Amino acid sequence: MTDDAGRAASLRDFLRATVRNWTGPGWDAARQGFHERLTAELTPAPGFAHRRLHLCARQLYVLARAPAVVGAEVPAGLTQAVFETLVRRFRDPVHGGFFARLDLDGAPLDRRKDLYGLAFVLFGLAAYRAATGDDTARDVARQTLQEIQQHMAVAGGWFAAITDEDWAGGEPALVQNPHMHLFEACLAQEHVDADPRWREAADALRRLFDRHLYDKALKMLGEFFDDSGNPPPDHDYVVEPGHQFEWAWLLFAHAARRGTAPPAAAGDLIDTAVAFGTDPEHGGIWDRMNAAGEILDENKRIWPVCEAIKAHAARWRAFGQEADRTALRSWLDFLQRHYLLRDGRWHEHLTRERQPFPGVGMPGTTPYHLLMMAEEALPVLEGSAQQS
Repeated sequence: MTDDAGRAASLRDFLRATVRNWTGPGWDAARQGFHERLTAELTPAPGFAHRRLHLCARQLYVLARAPAVVGAEVPAGLTQAVFETLVRRFRDPVHGGFFARLDLDGAPLDRRKDLYGLAFVLFGLAAYRAATGDDTARDVARQTLQEIQQHMAVAGGWFAAITDEDWAGGEPALVQNPHMHLFEACLAQEHVDADPRWREAADALRRLFDRHLYDKALKMLGEFFDDSGNPPPDHDYVVEPGHQFEWAWLLFAHAARRGTAPPAAAGDLIDTAVAFGTDPEHGGIWDRMNAAGEILDENKRIWPVCEAIKAHAARWRAFGQEADRTALRSWLDFLQRHYLLRDGRWHEHLTRERQPFPGVGMPGTTPYHLLMMAEEALPVLEGSAQQS
């Protein structure tokens, strides 16, 4: 067995176990919802009396895709049950859209409309339709995009990050993260729905990246902007290296979808994230920094490592440079050495010195990052193994 074949086999085994954990102890069968977090002992973490929209939607993606990607076994009927929970319990029957949070019994707890959550609804529905062919998922997705465009649009060319229940009260300030995931969702929908609305929406978000989100001089991606789309001063200019990797992956994916050359920004985002966003002493990726390169939060979460793997996989596919495949292997080894545990469990947060934060638990949102990473990494690893 080659090293890459071993890496791929280990990753598949880990994710199969992860799916078992979240379709078993992670799923509240009596009340038809996922627990917010699990402890290291695979029991529901205390103190969480809600169910978040984007967690449900991310888990729908995991259940729909994990059988094909890693050969995971999903209990019969569970994927459909999660889909029903999403489109019946979370959906607002009066104003449209989806509630941001439910209580543990499925009643609305936070009735606002959250762009971040709505983006993941679109993403989860794409995966579900690809797996099942259910046209209801297509129809709900089209309606949801229409509602976002009708009710959340801001004059500057972006969308309000959050609105009231009736879509009123949206703040005009530009927030990067929900737009990134809306871009991701539109690209995913293009694969399952030929309606041109998805291509048009994705291309508009790609233009937003160029106009407002990306600083060509800094080669960095900002997180928060004012209501004119302008960034704050350098010391308040928040940069998340994990999002730099994630946007790089999306830019490569968009270019491949359009049959065009990847923009220079895609590679520059990776290189800047590596140069300024990683810890040269202990390894890992900082949570936040500013435009001056100062570390604002030295916490090292698991998801940015997944995004680094995805970004290097995408650049390797685009250009075939061995340095990217080497980087992918290095980050995957780091992930498996310091974050991943036996039986589908993981450390969510590490300190600067790579020590686990106690009592954090395992959020139900993280399997999305892990499976997305596997979707990108496994073809590179297994292609390499076959060539060995």
